[in-house]
Amino acid sequence: MSEDITALERKLALGKGVRILKTDPCGLIALEKPPGIKSHPNDSKASEHCLINAEYDMNERRYYNLVGEDCFDEVFLIHRLDSATSGVILICKSLEVQDAAQESFQRKRVKKLYQAIVKGRPRISHKTWIDRIERKGEVHVRTHAGDSKTAQTDYNLLRMDDNRFDLALLLLQPVTGRTHQLRYQCKKHGHPILGDRNYGDFSFNKRFSKILEAKRLFLHASSIEIDLFKGDRRTVFSAESELPEAFNQILSFDKELQKKLNTITPSEIIRIQQQRIGRVPPPTKHRRHKK
Repeated sequence: MSEDITALERKLALGKGVRILKTDPCGLIALEKPPGIKSHPNDSKASEHCLINAEYDMNERRYYNLVGEDCFDEVFLIHRLDSATSGVILICKSLEVQDAAQESFQRKRVKKLYQAIVKGRPRISHKTWIDRIERKGEVHVRTHAGDSKTAQTDYNLLRMDDNRFDLALLLLQPVTGRTHQLRYQCKKHGHPILGDRNYGDFSFNKRFSKILEAKRLFLHASSIEIDLFKGDRRTVFSAESELPEAFNQILSFDKELQKKLNTITPSEIIRIQQQRIGRVPPPTKHRRHKK
């Protein structure tokens, strides 16, 4: 890491495990966020488990009073990622750049790509999902009335896992930007994201939690490109984040994982496969009657 980047990271008071991916002279900064780190605190208090260790203004989406010596007075958040999602997220040094970036989002001059490990193989390798969703509390529900909004996502099947765990790696491109859009649409179309505690297949997640060391949501913001106009100056800024090693470990052939999988009896494997396609109900426990 160059001295300039190291000095900039200190000035930003980055949260635990957060690092700089790329910067631009206009003031844009692309960060890489690990899973479990919040885009911003739920209140104004500073926390090392947030993107920036500083106080936060919800209305202005502004970090201030950064914790540390020789830090910036303030930095601005451009967009958010769920705390469980890893990958690229943008901040900037000035309100002027933040306003320009928000205009780019509104005018759809931003392209974001995600990668996700999901349950099952899609029947079609490339497709567009279009759904009507609305937010109720912390989840989305499908609806045709009320305050529902359109959610649109393009997906491409990149590969299946080498261990035959019935897992697929999808490339997801959200056309719209609804909260939890990717997680909800993957679930709705029969391919819940592995490790998703809100929208996932809980029995499927439980099964894999026994053989996987990584306890996380397997959703990663892999790249972003923004076309931004600051006054008369145009800036096209892009940044990428490599697929986390946890993804590669589960997708690539692994003898140890195969051994752990083989601890499940063949009859259990058949029952799980049939249950996935809805042919048989899950087993029920019968109590023994006392004579």
